[in-house]
Amino acid sequence: IIGSPMVDGDGNWSFPFTLEGPAGDYSVRGLMFNNEDRDVLLDTELADSISVPVVGTITLGPVENDGNGNLTTSGVTVPGRDVNIWVNGEIVDTVTADADGNWSWMTPTPVGAGEYTVQAQLAEFPDIVSDALSVRVLPFVSLNAPDITLNDDNTGDVTISGRTLPSNRVEIFVDGQYLGETAADADGNWTFIANLSAGAYTIAARAVDVSGSRRAEAALRAVVGEAIGGLELVYAGTSEVGEGSDEVQTVSISGVPVVEIILDASWSMVEPIDNTTRFDIAKEALNNIAGEVLPEGTPTALRIFGNIEGDFACRSDLMVPYGPLDRDVFNRVVAEAEPQFNANTAIGASLLEVVNDLADATEEERIVVLLTDGQETCDGDPAGAIQQLVDAGFNVQVNIVGLAIADQTLKDEFTRWATIGGGQYYDVSNPGQLIDAMRAASGAFYSVRDENGDLVASSRVGGPTLDLTPGTYTVEIRTSPTTVIEEVEIAEGEVLQIVLR
Repeated sequence: IIGSPMVDGDGNWSFPFTLEGPAGDYSVRGLMFNNEDRDVLLDTELADSISVPVVGTITLGPVENDGNGNLTTSGVTVPGRDVNIWVNGEIVDTVTADADGNWSWMTPTPVGAGEYTVQAQLAEFPDIVSDALSVRVLPFVSLNAPDITLNDDNTGDVTISGRTLPSNRVEIFVDGQYLGETAADADGNWTFIANLSAGAYTIAARAVDVSGSRRAEAALRAVVGEAIGGLELVYAGTSEVGEGSDEVQTVSISGVPVVEIILDASWSMVEPIDNTTRFDIAKEALNNIAGEVLPEGTPTALRIFGNIEGDFACRSDLMVPYGPLDRDVFNRVVAEAEPQFNANTAIGASLLEVVNDLADATEEERIVVLLTDGQETCDGDPAGAIQQLVDAGFNVQVNIVGLAIADQTLKDEFTRWATIGGGQYYDVSNPGQLIDAMRAASGAFYSVRDENGDLVASSRVGGPTLDLTPGTYTVEIRTSPTTVIEEVEIAEGEVLQIVLR
């Protein structure tokens, strides 16, 4: 019995009711009885088949970007129901839940770079909606291995190709010099042909979206003509020793640089990126630096901002004071750090503390690595702080690693800051790039000169292999004092690894 309505003076009665349960057909019986002694006067089927639609709920799973501009998501609702997919406030598609109530969706065509908010709605019951989830789509560009056709004049016609979003244009750079641009076709494929003289080159492609404000880059090494050899420098005691090399040479150096890492733990670092968060991949990268790149005992300091006080605070704390690297202590501090709710980005204040953090480092070369995902929000002056270090004669390089930075203006600003500090800016758009960027930013800088004393290449200890034409070179490592390795022989088709201890 679900209710007992009363009959009015005209003999009419009605009874609205809600039936909760699985969707299906139900029979409804009505009993009429005497109100005094409750004797049943009538027992009849009021309806032998009432179809009851159960409204239920709808869930929306994570919204993911496959890196090519395709958004995917899924969820659960009542079996057989139609589900409207809303993107940025508009219905863009409708899908149907299967017999188990599961549904899934993918964008019919790739979307451009930007922020997207996705929500699911039951088509028959517009008031039943899922939570709204947001995803950021960064522009992307890929590079294929170039197709090189050698000419009689010892040059090569290099066909450079790749993929990007159909709406993007692609700018081509060789060794940092702009060559030209091309447009992606309707399928996202693009091609560019360059004529290059014999040698080893870094070829880069930069995709620019229709707004001109969002960009992505990819790069690779290519060799035209004559054979080359390779050179790489690594620290002793790291996992890279002997890895992928044909010959290993061990050299004593004049000490290793001091490394201070400044880690951004502001609230934006909890944003998702490839099924994890920005801060979790930052932790992984720092653990890699401490465990695989820097030798045990390397003079190290770790400063973190945003991990202790939230609510728009601008606090910055020296979590691991300057001293020989203790990997267990370093990794424990990193593991326990977490961004606090609405903590601000105190870049300038953190950089101002470097001179105090490393006051006991005497004359050693100092490397500062700032890992951040956003702009200064504490009214600080990062450029001014770095300039103060330089003006004071503080022996320092400032390298900046930008994580998931979509704003080209901010990237340019980071590049300017790093240039003031004699360092480099490393742009990271996905987790796979972060470890490599942090390794490069933390290693000592070195340069390679040919037999005439001309600078031919430069890199950082632990960085990528340098391509060099066979011959004899001098390697200068920026330690204090400078370590000079003379008569470094590069053989054709072989990689020489110099292990520093």
